[in-house]
Amino acid sequence: MAVCPEDLPTLLSVLGPGDMPESFQGTLHRRADIAPFRTAMKKTPGVSNVYVSGGRFWKGKADIRVTLCGGQKPYEGPCAKRGPVTRQEKAAIEGRLSGMRQVEQIYVEDAAHAKRVFEHFWAWGKFKTSNFSESYYIRLTDSGDARAVIGAVKNMPGVGDAFTVTTG
Repeated sequence: MAVCPEDLPTLLSVLGPGDMPESFQGTLHRRADIAPFRTAMKKTPGVSNVYVSGGRFWKGKADIRVTLCGGQKPYEGPCAKRGPVTRQEKAAIEGRLSGMRQVEQIYVEDAAHAKRVFEHFWAWGKFKTSNFSESYYIRLTDSGDARAVIGAVKNMPGVGDAFTVTTG
């Protein structure tokens, strides 16, 4: 069931704690334990769903993610009807970022790395590298400057999106 954002307040007003199933969280320390854990938990009486996700690779390493056009088709948002980012656009984006005093470090994530991080996070399934875009992950001298840095690059040609890194 999909819930539209405008329906969320109504839905939340009629739900109570008794309407939500109990859940548990834990940490697996070895990737090899995922499949046996999931199999064992699915066989446990009373368990309806088992979700296993990996860690948050960029959390604590970067403050901002700038996703470039490319990857998934059909393109949406700013990337619609234009195709992947060009070399010239990447040079302009990198030039703007490297010229900002707020920027301490710029990490480049290619599509292959984005795929590996995603597969680790979504610990079930394999995906095509072509579904992922290149991104820049930016560490700021002061995370309070995120809004200014995002505003400086978000509408540049070749940028699909720019946002703070809070979970990924």
